[in-house]
Amino acid sequence: DSYYTVWKGIEIMFHIAPLMSPEQHRRLIGNDICFILFTENLDGIDGSTYSLDVSAMDSLGTVPQVFSVVQPQGNGYRLGFFSRSSLKPYDPVPPPLDYLLSTTDLKEYLFTKIHNGFRMAMSCPPMNR
Repeated sequence: DSYYTVWKGIEIMFHIAPLMSPEQHRRLIGNDICFILFTENLDGIDGSTYSLDVSAMDSLGTVPQVFSVVQPQGNGYRLGFFSRSSLKPYDPVPPPLDYLLSTTDLKEYLFTKIHNGFRMAMSCPPMNR
């Protein structure tokens, strides 16, 4: 399954991995350039941090370039980013890990960062070939 939206005149298609068949997952997810990963809410767990094995992304192939991690926390969201080493840095600068974004701010910040990452990925190897 997929969801679609338009943000600032830019069409965005979301492929929701848990809702897809194995064939759809293979054909679509592996060909996406940008990923948004949602993690579990860890409220109430003292000293909780989320750990992600970035090397596991290599199993997706070379097409995925830009990754964001969104974690609900109380009334806001914690946000993190990483990308392939071939990408040059791109704006906006990620907020500190202890900073929580509102739902409205999350959408604006996340879409801006993902869009800029997509544009950067298209101008860097291997996507610019």
